[in-house]
Amino acid sequence: MTLESRPLQAQTSQDKADINLKGEARSSRFWIRFLAIVGLALWFFAGHDMPELRGLIVLCAIGAAALPPVNWGLATVFKKLEAPSAATVRKIAVALGALAAFYLVANATLQGRDLSPRTEDECSYVLGTLMLAHGHLWMPMHPLADFFESFFILVRPVYCSIYFPGAALTFVPGVWLGWQSYVMPLILSGSVAALLYRIIAELIDGVAGIVAVVWLVSLAQFRTLSVMEMSHLPMLLLGLLMIWAWLCWRKKQRFGWAALLGVFGGWAAITRPADAVAYALPIGVAVVLALRGQPMQRWIATGALLVAGAAPFLAMQLDLDLHATGHLLQTPYTRSLGIDEPGAEFGIHAYDPATQSGSSLPEKRDYYAWCRPFLAEHQWNNFLRRWFVRRDNQGGLHDPYLRVLADATLPGRVLLILLPLGVLGLMDRRRWVLAATLPAFCVVYLFNPFFLQHYPIVVLPAVMLVVLLGCTVAGGLVPRWSRYIQIPLTIGVLGVATTALWEIRQFMPAPGQLAHDGWLEESALASMNQKTLKRLKLPAVVLFSPPGDFFQEPVYNIEQPWPDDEAIIRAHDLGPRDAEIIRYYAEHQPRRIFYRASLQSNDLRELGPAPFLRDELDHGKSIESILGTGDPRRGAAVVPDRRDG
Repeated sequence: MTLESRPLQAQTSQDKADINLKGEARSSRFWIRFLAIVGLALWFFAGHDMPELRGLIVLCAIGAAALPPVNWGLATVFKKLEAPSAATVRKIAVALGALAAFYLVANATLQGRDLSPRTEDECSYVLGTLMLAHGHLWMPMHPLADFFESFFILVRPVYCSIYFPGAALTFVPGVWLGWQSYVMPLILSGSVAALLYRIIAELIDGVAGIVAVVWLVSLAQFRTLSVMEMSHLPMLLLGLLMIWAWLCWRKKQRFGWAALLGVFGGWAAITRPADAVAYALPIGVAVVLALRGQPMQRWIATGALLVAGAAPFLAMQLDLDLHATGHLLQTPYTRSLGIDEPGAEFGIHAYDPATQSGSSLPEKRDYYAWCRPFLAEHQWNNFLRRWFVRRDNQGGLHDPYLRVLADATLPGRVLLILLPLGVLGLMDRRRWVLAATLPAFCVVYLFNPFFLQHYPIVVLPAVMLVVLLGCTVAGGLVPRWSRYIQIPLTIGVLGVATTALWEIRQFMPAPGQLAHDGWLEESALASMNQKTLKRLKLPAVVLFSPPGDFFQEPVYNIEQPWPDDEAIIRAHDLGPRDAEIIRYYAEHQPRRIFYRASLQSNDLRELGPAPFLRDELDHGKSIESILGTGDPRRGAAVVPDRRDG
């Protein structure tokens, strides 16, 4: 190479580099545009859900944030919040967690929500919590087991909740401290907000972390769950703790963080196993990638600590399985589905229309009839249809899974536009591990016949991460003006979240939108719990006739782990068999006063003391006569008609 030729070659190399950079820029802009189109398609399939006034407010916020003076001011504020010190991050996280918990309880109070358990799932979780708080995973089978059969509990061969004990383990401190059932969920909700801020702040920046917390409390499903003893909040917190433990472990691969990762993973596995898999798979892949090239001793030690951390929780589940089902690997949940809802277990099962529920309760048989269309549709050839097409089951329209996912995790479906764009921001391994929980969750739930509105809340952090990254990626469309794109989009996301808050949303309702958060808030069961049963003479036994609506099952005894210890024992009215329960309590708890209740008519009638009713049976009076008219001295209606309730 001559001296004269060097400058020419250097210039040629520089030209090639410039050409490559321009090519990469063009390619990047192509993918941004393409993914923006994909996002628009997702929004189209999910459907528009924002009333005009709300959309106008958000557009005005975006437009204002794009004005140069406002944009410069926001850029200054964002710069101060983007990279706070570690100490400041901790303080902000604690403050945001406390504010979120306070807002959630104030919001529930403002809406007039009754914070006592009433839904079937929650009652089952509360029962499991009570048992665990008293040192039991199950209780012996009750001599009157048929009278206490209910949704999502086993009464044979033991008496227990069918659900995995991880959620109950989370709520146990509330029972020990004598707190109301909604207090521990509020504490978990605040903890979720605090940890969510820390993780998003680390993976993106502090501004995104604050937006994420506002987004969190703007979601109706999260607000609903925030005061309920359900498994979704514990699972969401445990999922975030798994991510946090992995983030800390990957920095120096310290064994303590590996053990904690095992603890959180094991706890999650006995809380919501399917959701735990969605978190464990990406983290497991990341751990394996991080250990590549490490000595075998490091692999063995890390694996042993992960297993050791999870082992106590898995042992708890195996113990429950063995005593509740007789099989180490058959859970109470699986056993219950196999009896009451055959074909509803995880997996793809051939649908047999001749299959019947094994329960004798009318409400359970009715519920299985409601489940049948879902079971019939849960076949390999229907997966795409279930995600994008609205279906008509049992005369009611059921949303496609895409819409269910969007409504559970997004304050507005319009944010689906940013979701595909955010994929381009996942080059950092820390980001893709969290983001991968979303597709893993979707794949796992291909094997569940049901995809209910609150299920996706557990992968909310992944959705937030990708959408918020989408704001940054969109700025790459015009690099010179990136700040005038990214900041307004971030303000737009914040605007969509803020206008989804219940206090603001009331002024611009959308079609089909519920006026209040919560489930069964103004139902006949709620009325019976809040007003009617408070008038009883104690101790009491209330015999409930079939509720008519299978979502309002009243027979749950959730003040004590054993039914006989309740002040008001709730049991099924089994007609001729009611003589059994009368004789039982006349012998064992003679002070009990019997009542007969109906949710359908909101009627509650006093029948009399247990010994008196037993004597009438002994003197030849029929059980039908006792249940039908009763004695004039004890037959007055406690609630004469629905208006009184």
